[in-house]
Amino acid sequence: MTDLTRRIEVLRDVDAWFAARGFGLVLTEEGDEYWAHLFPKSSLQIHARRYGRGPSPEAAADSARNRYRVEEEG
Repeated sequence: MTDLTRRIEVLRDVDAWFAARGFGLVLTEEGDEYWAHLFPKSSLQIHARRYGRGPSPEAAADSARNRYRVEEEG
């Protein structure tokens, strides 16, 4: 598996995980960091800005998933 394939797989996995909970992610690059912004699929407006962050898009997405698990699923 190439690095690009692994990165895409992580992003698809996180996207599917949030979709099952009614949310989506928008990923942005700011300086040398990436941020994951959470939005409910029903409104398509950002619900939680800067919900997760990391040095890559997949790290930011995974950070958002980890935060959701702690805050919402206990």
